[in-house]
Amino acid sequence: MGWKVSFISEHNIVETAFFGTMKKSELDDAIKATLEECASRKVLKILADCSGLQGGHSLFDLYEKINVLNEMGLDKNIREALIMPEEQLQQDKIEFWELALGNKGFTVRAFYSRKDAIDWLAAQ
Repeated sequence: MGWKVSFISEHNIVETAFFGTMKKSELDDAIKATLEECASRKVLKILADCSGLQGGHSLFDLYEKINVLNEMGLDKNIREALIMPEEQLQQDKIEFWELALGNKGFTVRAFYSRKDAIDWLAAQ
């Protein structure tokens, strides 16, 4: 249903907030916009606020996107903090994203607290 990319200048973090039900095409657009913002600001820290996410995409969609990101040579110095959604099924998808990207050599960590996520990124 929606997403929004913004910049947290205080911590030099690009944030993408996801909310509602996201189709695969919307997820693709959000990831592309996030990476473009990172490149334009020369930022390697991403906060993915998934707390308002309600689904819409599948685990296969996530797996496919992870492989595309890896094959395109995405900088493995990028750090991503994920804020967990409330719904268990969506939490499972976030945990999959965290594990699968980690297995590809990326540094990704999930949090239940926005403050903890920002603190972790700020310390990176």
